[in-house]
Amino acid sequence: DGQNPDHLFFLASGKVRMYRPEQADDMTLSSFFERGSFFGYEALIQGTSYMHCAEAVEMSEISLISKSDFFLLLLHNRTFSVRFIQMIANRVADRERQLLGMVMALSHRTVAQTILELFSVQTGKKDDVIPMEALQSRAQVASLNLTLALRHFGREKVINFGPEGIQVLDSQKLRVAANG
Repeated sequence: DGQNPDHLFFLASGKVRMYRPEQADDMTLSSFFERGSFFGYEALIQGTSYMHCAEAVEMSEISLISKSDFFLLLLHNRTFSVRFIQMIANRVADRERQLLGMVMALSHRTVAQTILELFSVQTGKKDDVIPMEALQSRAQVASLNLTLALRHFGREKVINFGPEGIQVLDSQKLRVAANG
C-alpha cells in the first residue's frame, strides 16, 4: 500500500486476499485471487501507487514480473494480451455482480425496515394495509429497487402487495430481513 509499482504479481499457487488497509476487517470488500491470477496491475497500468495490501490466506507461491517485462508482454505477446484482457473483463463482471448484490441486500433491508416502521404505526394486525405512497416516500430507495424488494418479499410470502398497498403476512420473516 502506498508504494510505487515496479512489478506485476502472478499467483502460481495458493490464494491471496487484497484489501484496502482501512477495510482490513471487512471481508466483503476484499478481493480474492487464486492460482493463475495476476494482481497489482491497476497501479502499473495507471501509473499510481499501490492502493491495496495483499495477504496470503494459504501457502502461496508468487512470481514477480517487472514493469518493463509486463509492458513488453502486453504489447508484443498476443496470447498474453488476450488472456490478460479476459482476466480483467472477468474481474470487472465479478465485481459488478458483487456490488449489485450488496445494493440489493441493502435495498431489501431498508424496505423491510420501512414496512415494519409503518406497520407498527398502525395497529399491527395482518389485515392492515400500508399505503404504497407512504412506503415510497419513507423508504428512500430507487423505485426499481423498491419494486424488486417488494416482489421478492411477495414471492417469499412475507407480504402481499398491490396498487392499494402492502399487507404484512409474516412480520417475523420481515424482522429477519430488516436485520440483514
